[in-house]
Amino acid sequence: MSQAIPTQTSAGAVVIDANVLVAICSKEPGEVTAKAALSHYTAKNWAFYAPGAILTEVLFILCRKLHEGVIDATKHKKAVEEFNDYMNWLQVSRFTKLSKIDECEGDQLESAMTFLLGLKT
Repeated sequence: MSQAIPTQTSAGAVVIDANVLVAICSKEPGEVTAKAALSHYTAKNWAFYAPGAILTEVLFILCRKLHEGVIDATKHKKAVEEFNDYMNWLQVSRFTKLSKIDECEGDQLESAMTFLLGLKT
């Protein structure tokens, strides 16, 4: 007995790496290239996926940038908010999406992440 082949709702799929979202959210020089790549795949109707560790990777890098003075608290807050927006449309393992990120704001999130990641003594 043959099984039905599932139909694909998109033309293809692409896996988004943490460095792409960090470049976009923290306004790095590679932001334009990263956004162009996302636009390219969006125009082709591709689905976007992310590795399970994307949440911790991006937040760690953003917290490290804040800790090292690469970005200030205002830019950090905006970067985390923009990253949260991307997390809402990326297809990520259900175990990775943490509802708590939606409940934290600015200093709360920064404080929790820097403590968790051991960036402040």
